[in-house]
Amino acid sequence: MSKPKPTYFLTPPRPYPPEGPIRLGAIIQSHNVPDEPLFTPGIPKISDVTSFNERNWTGSHVSKSSTRFGIWTSFLEMILSVGVDVGIQVDRNLRQHWQAQNMCTMSFVPSRSFIEESVASEEVMSYVVNNRFTSKIYMITGVMIASCSTAFRESLEESGVYIHAGVDASAWTGIPVSAGPEAEIKRREFVRESSIRDEDYVFAFRIREIKISRKGTVKSDKPFDKGAKFGYGDEKVDVGTGETIEVDNDLLDEDGENFGLAAQECITETDDGDEEECVCVMPELDGF
Repeated sequence: MSKPKPTYFLTPPRPYPPEGPIRLGAIIQSHNVPDEPLFTPGIPKISDVTSFNERNWTGSHVSKSSTRFGIWTSFLEMILSVGVDVGIQVDRNLRQHWQAQNMCTMSFVPSRSFIEESVASEEVMSYVVNNRFTSKIYMITGVMIASCSTAFRESLEESGVYIHAGVDASAWTGIPVSAGPEAEIKRREFVRESSIRDEDYVFAFRIREIKISRKGTVKSDKPFDKGAKFGYGDEKVDVGTGETIEVDNDLLDEDGENFGLAAQECITETDDGDEEECVCVMPELDGF
């Protein structure tokens, strides 16, 4: 059995109320800008929305990154009599923690007709046409609403630069001697903040990826969870027989590269003259 994957993305630092721009059914450009929807349709029917509440909810997120870059030319001292070493290092650490007296998760599975009606709006079609039908759009299909919560955030960033310049003085001294200036600069920045929020706000959201054909119709739609932080669960998909099956989210975005094969996106023309995106997978052969 595959490990469950998170399906909900964190909202921007600024809190938004449940009736704000981050709401069920909203069409957005990317999960990075959920508060700037292209179109906000009417609220889905209550009968189509499922919800559940969790009391005394807590959550934490820790991320660490380290970048190192260097240019080492000391070996050139033996040839050019001059060499320079330069090194750069950047470390970032972020720790976040949340507590909520109540966390209400609301979600729905949009029908194809609901998606098509939203996509047909002037705002969405204008965005799609201006991007030559190459940009994907997303629909918010789930929200986590926090009530009476506290938030804690702590970030630490450290950076440093190391410089060493050397000159080979063997030609003047007759003995192997290298001399030159050396400098090291370090910077450290630490930020800590916390807050108490009495009012309800949207803590996280779930989205569905939508692809539009060049005819302006919905070509496909599927859950999108790359980069998600919270919430677990697989999607249920109608297979046309009146039944639903569980689909493992791990398999929704797999391509040839996940199996050690070369993969490349391309466009093919269908029998009716329309164009469709496809993935060409080519096996890697030894000796070629």
